[in-house]
Amino acid sequence: MKKSLILLSALAFFGCANIQNQGNEMNVNKTLENGEYKIIHILDKQNNSQYPNTGNWSIMIENNRFGMFVGCNRIFGEVQQNNGKLIFKAPASTKMMCPEDLMKVEDLVTSSLTELDISSNSLENDKVKITIEENK
Repeated sequence: MKKSLILLSALAFFGCANIQNQGNEMNVNKTLENGEYKIIHILDKQNNSQYPNTGNWSIMIENNRFGMFVGCNRIFGEVQQNNGKLIFKAPASTKMMCPEDLMKVEDLVTSSLTELDISSNSLENDKVKITIEENK
């Protein structure tokens, strides 16, 4: 009886540990495939302001490069994917003057392009959440 109880406890312990590790592996392996993703909306987490897509907002990932458009200028540069994160390397952008409301969203996005966690339908960090869907 004692041996059975010890065996069941050990199985439960290792079974739970295995489930926990599987969850971490799923998070670590999240990546964006090369392609274009439509931006549905952008949430400014610090002000709790949400900005809906006003036309053709998107992000494209292609061989460690990215391009993004959120209504005015093109944002582009190098990007790496590691441990479920997009890591941006010195993003740059065109410098056209645009309406103030578009510039506000663009400034939020460009200031947030350091690291973004990848989830099934969003990219986010402590400043911003960008909800996306794959363009088909």
